[in-house]
Amino acid sequence: MPKEPKPASQKAPPAGTRSVTVPGPEDLEHAKEDALLQLRIGRSAHVYTIIVSALLALDGVLLLLFYPSLPSLGAHTTGGRR
Repeated sequence: MPKEPKPASQKAPPAGTRSVTVPGPEDLEHAKEDALLQLRIGRSAHVYTIIVSALLALDGVLLLLFYPSLPSLGAHTTGGRR
């Protein structure tokens, strides 16, 4: 006995598709606040990185100015070959 075809309104969605829900205004506002918080965190991390790298460069310059003849380890101390 052959099956009757389903009406167009009762067709199953094609394989591999998903249903999409539209976010509400509260969800969009929450996502906006989260995005702004991430931007602030990223901006402050970037500023702190620049400050730390500048201080490390200043440290290197001060070492070279005040101790121009810093002792260096010889090959026998570091385990290298001559």
